[in-house]
Amino acid sequence: MFILKLISASKNSFCFMSDDYNQDKDSDSFEKDLTPEIPKAKSSSSKKRITLRQAIEYGEYDVTYLSTFPEWHELPKHMQFEYLNEAMDNRRKQLLQHWAYINRTSNWSVRDDLKEISAGIEKQLDELERDRQKIMAEYLK
Repeated sequence: MFILKLISASKNSFCFMSDDYNQDKDSDSFEKDLTPEIPKAKSSSSKKRITLRQAIEYGEYDVTYLSTFPEWHELPKHMQFEYLNEAMDNRRKQLLQHWAYINRTSNWSVRDDLKEISAGIEKQLDELERDRQKIMAEYLK
């Protein structure tokens, strides 16, 4: 019969074993098996940075921010425009998803806070379209 026993519990994990586990092992190796491995803290210099591709996927289209990536300057103007166009499309999709979520909320028309949020999203959508026209005028001349 296979029975599991709770061996040890740390903050985020549990260790289980069967009744017949460790019959052939000595107690020292058994204790080593139960010792939790604690990850070492990472230094501030090893923080993960976002990549240019990720920024585009998240809908970031601010040229000033995108120019902080070294690879941005290596791209021809046409490719920069294509990245900006993709980022604006992604941002528009995100805003529309947020807008739809807010408007699907029950009694949204009664709640003033949801009206403000909806109006803010609509304002961002209008601003996005103005920015799209400015970027097209700049990059496609």
